[in-house]
Amino acid sequence: MFLRIFIGVYNLCIFLVFFPANVALIWVICKSRGLRKLWSYRIIANIALADGLMLTTVLSAGLMSLLNSQLPHGILKGIMALIDCVANAELILNFVLTTNRMLVMLQLSRFDKPSLYKVLLATAWSIGIAVLVMLATFLPLSPATYNLDQHFFTQDVDNAYLMARFWLCCSVFALSALMCVVVVLKLTFQRQKASSEDVRLFVQAVLPYVWLLIFELISNRQRMMQEVLGATSSTIIFNVLGRSIPGFHFTVYMIFNRTLRREIMTLIGMKKKNRVKVITFSRVTVVSTL
Repeated sequence: MFLRIFIGVYNLCIFLVFFPANVALIWVICKSRGLRKLWSYRIIANIALADGLMLTTVLSAGLMSLLNSQLPHGILKGIMALIDCVANAELILNFVLTTNRMLVMLQLSRFDKPSLYKVLLATAWSIGIAVLVMLATFLPLSPATYNLDQHFFTQDVDNAYLMARFWLCCSVFALSALMCVVVVLKLTFQRQKASSEDVRLFVQAVLPYVWLLIFELISNRQRMMQEVLGATSSTIIFNVLGRSIPGFHFTVYMIFNRTLRREIMTLIGMKKKNRVKVITFSRVTVVSTL
């Protein structure tokens, strides 16, 4: 009883707090012409959109846990397809943000072009939509269910798809890790040139990947966790880590991104209205709040 109520209430709280927060994040970026000009904020808006979609599945999980009943099979199948769709899209969107941070911090203006980000963003959503179509129509699937004992969605998928997703995750994580190492070396050997803003921008790209990596490792070691920690503790850890990913993105932005924090506070009336001004120099773009 405790586990069911805890997981249900936790999921509903995550949705009620962070779904409006991600909508607000998209709104302030789209509303501000200054922020719309910067590709880093366009990428963040895309990640917030993916987080919003993922949070709808968190809502459904919370309701099923609280009510101790499953939704109809057709709806569960759609939820499972949406989870895989958004998970693949978010993986690549975070990679796009890491790429942007590396190019900006290393001042590689030759490669920091709008066409590059347009292609990467289109690739992220195309892969997500392709996965959605495949899971909904072509791939042989077992009936989708929501495990009311461990409180997560289950469905057997074709091994070919699982292998493809495994190698996609490995490739993206490896490339992102390589880019992070390059940035760390730059910050280490050019400390006098590295500003606090550079470090904050780097952290915004790295922390979500660390969270995703931890969750992937835990999700692949569930049986071992159950043996070591017990069924209840492992279920709580798995749900807390997995369902909090959309909220974690927003929290990182609010802690390390001063511009977004001010815009959100202005939107909810906690700060007087500011005007965002974008100043472009030869190699870098600076956002200032007036």
